[in-house]
Amino acid sequence: MDLKRRLREHNEGRGAKYTRTRTPVRLLYYREYETKSDAMKAEYAFKQLTRREKERFLEKAGVDLAAAGKFSG
Repeated sequence: MDLKRRLREHNEGRGAKYTRTRTPVRLLYYREYETKSDAMKAEYAFKQLTRREKERFLEKAGVDLAAAGKFSG
């Protein structure tokens, strides 16, 4: 998948409905998966987490949330 293209689409209002009103969006973390199915399952699981759980996950992955700015969870 072309992450630069996807990020540009989200910021131009051509991405998911959720992100259209929350621009600009920034990519804080990504991970590659063997299959699209695995990636979609992981995305769904992440979206089910609470905001605090998402923040903990990102912090453990080395993301500096303070430097990243506003985080919508």
